[in-house]
Amino acid sequence: GPFRAEVDIKKNEMTIFLNDLYAGRFPVSTGGDPAPKEGVFQVLDKQRNRNYYGKGGLQIDGSDPRNPYGGWWIDLGQDVSIHGTPLSTATDSNGLGCISLSPLDAGDVYSMLSRGSQVTIRR
Repeated sequence: GPFRAEVDIKKNEMTIFLNDLYAGRFPVSTGGDPAPKEGVFQVLDKQRNRNYYGKGGLQIDGSDPRNPYGGWWIDLGQDVSIHGTPLSTATDSNGLGCISLSPLDAGDVYSMLSRGSQVTIRR
């Protein structure tokens, strides 16, 4: 690093930079109720196989293929996160305020962004 990311919600893409140099581009999907907040964030935490806690007391173990985080979770604070997608979509999650990546892309982004990395979200 230091890597940083720019997320363009309109284009549904995340671009990664190493300082000012282009390092990669990834397709994303975003939650819609609410949509991710625009602004400049920092990676606060990262977890592999994070447990999911949903509405009505729903809990899905981090290693369960139905887990909405898809094995990769990056916390940006303010109820915004970047995560993978589940192998199974039989949960109540609709990506509230989140930015989702394919499982392969989520692993790549997880390895590039470190705690303190800047993530800019814009429309």
